[in-house]
Amino acid sequence: MNKFKILKPVLKQFFSEKILVFYILIASLFTASWLIPDFLLKTFIDNYTLSLSDELYTSFFQDSLNLLFILIGVIIFQRVAMILQPKIAYNLSQRLRINFANKLFDRVINLDYYQLSNKNSGKLVSKINRGSSSFHPLIQILTWSILPFIINAPLIIFYLFTLNKFIALLLLLKLVLYIAISLKYSNKRNNEYKFYNKNIDIFLGNLTDYISNFKIIKTTNNEKYVSKKFDGNLKFLKGFGKRMGNIQARWNLFSRLPTEIIQIVILIYSYNLLITEQITVGALVIIFNFTYRIIRFGDYFIYSYDGLLRESANFSEANKLLLIKPTVLDSEDSKNIDIENGKIEFNNVSFKYDNKKVFSNFNLNIKPGQTLGVVGKSGSGKSTMINILFRLFDLDKGYISIDNQNIKFVKQKSLRNGISFVPQETLLFDDTIYNNILFAKPNSNPQEVMNAIKKSELTELIKSLPKKEMTVVGERGLKLSGGQRQRIGIARAILSNKKIIILDEATSSLDSTTELKIRDTIEKITKNKTTITIAHRLSSVMNSDKIVVFDKGKIVEVGDHKSLLKKKGKYAELWKHQTKGYH
Repeated sequence: MNKFKILKPVLKQFFSEKILVFYILIASLFTASWLIPDFLLKTFIDNYTLSLSDELYTSFFQDSLNLLFILIGVIIFQRVAMILQPKIAYNLSQRLRINFANKLFDRVINLDYYQLSNKNSGKLVSKINRGSSSFHPLIQILTWSILPFIINAPLIIFYLFTLNKFIALLLLLKLVLYIAISLKYSNKRNNEYKFYNKNIDIFLGNLTDYISNFKIIKTTNNEKYVSKKFDGNLKFLKGFGKRMGNIQARWNLFSRLPTEIIQIVILIYSYNLLITEQITVGALVIIFNFTYRIIRFGDYFIYSYDGLLRESANFSEANKLLLIKPTVLDSEDSKNIDIENGKIEFNNVSFKYDNKKVFSNFNLNIKPGQTLGVVGKSGSGKSTMINILFRLFDLDKGYISIDNQNIKFVKQKSLRNGISFVPQETLLFDDTIYNNILFAKPNSNPQEVMNAIKKSELTELIKSLPKKEMTVVGERGLKLSGGQRQRIGIARAILSNKKIIILDEATSSLDSTTELKIRDTIEKITKNKTTITIAHRLSSVMNSDKIVVFDKGKIVEVGDHKSLLKKKGKYAELWKHQTKGYH
């Protein structure tokens, strides 16, 4: 019974569409019409099993015409239904698919940073694709397999009860045995499909990793090693195929043998009834037809049962994504943040990540328009400070305010919309340079985008490209160098033109000459704006108004470049290390 729980969200989606009622009505009538020729044939045979006399000829001819017209009517109805059904089915399934895919995508991109960063992108894509693609197969299964069984099997059993109860009981026994045995093997197949889906998600996740990291594969000459791992990832398919073949073979044997024995008993008994004139020739024909047809409907049901559970499981797995509730939420009375000056305060902030303490009673004030340099060893808390400023995580204690507004009580979208960010590694879409820059401020006009291109020192690059700014950069921008991608990230910051700018190793991928040019550009665009620059390369922060040195989640030194060198502490040590051997 638990297996059918996975059908609930599917049925909920289906019955949200009003056209489904009309579709089921058409499908039900169409399915029931399959039996009409059998009933007509019985009636016709019973009326004319004797030799035709002159008296019966006129009646035979008229009945033949009536039969012909009814059959033509049934065929016309079936053809019309067969035209309407796929049109409605495809329209309905695509509507459901689009709606569901949009919900999934919206939920995924609105997950918390922590929730999403712990999910493999390949597995996510696999689940979303399988789940959103399940609607059309489910509609086909319900229409062409489940519905015919639900409608026609009871009709056949009921009608045969009116002819002969014993035959009806034998046929019912035959059907029950067939369904029971088949369901046993169907459940085994379903367990195998669960195993398959679990492993195919892992496989697709690994495949995504291989393709995404093809550069390191090429540069380390590890194609054979990766191919071997890839082959190992596929080994589960070999075992899966063998087990599925064995299950299918046993099902063919054990489901057919007892039902065929009962079939023989029904046919012998029916023939005996005909000889003893307890049934008509027409009744014998319809018994033969119905006893074979009901197993055919049973086949439809069993094959569709597998598909029904499999596709419902695909939908259910994807639907679980919709049940994930973000933990970083806007408060009910949250308002859009109003950033006029860019004053930032960290007040007694305590925060732990994966139960590991990062900050404890951390305090930092950044004045409006001030440029702040943040330096320290890897893992000292620099990037975490930016993450909590963006409110990608909620604090354990304390608060952060911008222009005296606690960011916990403002809308997250407005908060992030008020800050320009250039990450250490600029991630690009498989789109044009122009559109990748436009992404920072979609309502910008072409002149604003081209101005950002000019200020970020991208003009020379664009002139060298055949399609200029309309050149497609490839997946994750792999057609460009790291420095070129970084300049696009800076162009985005220039275009967005926010009061607060965060630069996370923004010039780390640039050569020295370009870095000097970009640094001049950065100084111009950050003028009168609150700027936070995270850097390992101290030359990037030496002109900052204030520099803070992090160590294990604490600020161990504060000052400008000159004063920190005089202290001969952590900063001076880092500076000496970086400039060692240079004069």
